[in-house]
Amino acid sequence: MPKPIPYKFRLVYFLLFLGVFLIGFPILVFYSAGYTFDSTLGLSIRGGVYVFVPVPNTTIFVGNELKGTSGFFQKEILIRGLKPEQYLVLTTNDDFWPWAKLVSVKRGEVEPLFPLLVPKVIKTTEIKNTDSEYTRLTTLFKTPIVPRIISPTVSTTTLIQKKVKIWLDHDKIFAEWLGNNDAAPKYFCVARSCTAPIIVFQSSVPIRSIDFYPLRDDAIILALDNGIYAVEIDNRTYQNFYPIFRGQAPDFRVDDDVVYIKDTSYIASLDLQL
Repeated sequence: MPKPIPYKFRLVYFLLFLGVFLIGFPILVFYSAGYTFDSTLGLSIRGGVYVFVPVPNTTIFVGNELKGTSGFFQKEILIRGLKPEQYLVLTTNDDFWPWAKLVSVKRGEVEPLFPLLVPKVIKTTEIKNTDSEYTRLTTLFKTPIVPRIISPTVSTTTLIQKKVKIWLDHDKIFAEWLGNNDAAPKYFCVARSCTAPIIVFQSSVPIRSIDFYPLRDDAIILALDNGIYAVEIDNRTYQNFYPIFRGQAPDFRVDDDVVYIKDTSYIASLDLQL
């Protein structure tokens, strides 16, 4: 039968584990709150960046450092312990255009980011004039996206997706947050106000159409000149802008989250799914 541990050893073990707990628990609490030790061994509060990437095998860089790679199940990357300063966050994937954003990390705060990933090669499926869909889509393209209000000085197109409103006023696209100020994305908050409209895009040529990017309320599709493009509503550096289709004078419509394009008599659907 094993002998019991002597009392003095039990007391030493108890005091040892108690000391580890008393020292380690406060450190764990401070670390969970965003504090870390700086170069002088003093406590300093840090910030972080949260990146949601629905596309697998996408790498995330903060500055020049690789911070993570998304997977089929791991779509959320949380980078903690960042000093309060500006960082360039970059996502790269062989099949999608790079996405980048310069963000300011603040003490005790996590900056949420939802990269707009647009495929480099977008599959198009032509809808021929012998298809039953062709007549319906021809009619769809004859109908404005929304009614236009036309006056001698103003021509606008207004659309609302969730809590975001966008509208076209001549050569400018505006966006406005309609929800609670506390829930407003940071790019809507300028000079301590989150309710004033922001300019998303300004063109030197006429803009034919605008609409929300399918399944998103933070990105827009627009048609102008000889192309169709996607652009972020987030106009902070860098405002990402991507080509979707090039033709002669293409137009588009979004119907049931599917993007259809029309260029002269050519009509096709675009596959923008991630």
